[in-house]
Amino acid sequence: MIDKMANKKEIIKKEQKNFIIGIILIISIIFLITLSVMAQGEGNESLQGELNNLTSELSSQGYDWLINYSVDESVDIEVYRENDGEEIVRFVDISSEDWYKIYLTELGENESYDVFDLNNLKEVKDERSRD
Repeated sequence: MIDKMANKKEIIKKEQKNFIIGIILIISIIFLITLSVMAQGEGNESLQGELNNLTSELSSQGYDWLINYSVDESVDIEVYRENDGEEIVRFVDISSEDWYKIYLTELGENESYDVFDLNNLKEVKDERSRD
């Protein structure tokens, strides 16, 4: 009988330990989920900040037409090697906001695929002038 009571006490202690461990695990999971949600919110803010920086950089370098534009007719965009007058490729008849892709298969092995100079061949109306 004493053994049975001792076993019951041990079983109750084990159940209490398991209960406490379970609560600690649940609290830890809730804490981790909360941290993850907060980090995603900060990530969106940093992406918005990066977009704002890119927009202001393009604007300060004279590329306002890439940011604030209204296309009333189609536009052609010439792509040049950086600081070079040789045209690599031309985007023809850009008439709406969409994805326009041209694969740069003519570039050499040691040429940059990251930085290019652009030129628009038709005038684009700046939306800010409508104010």
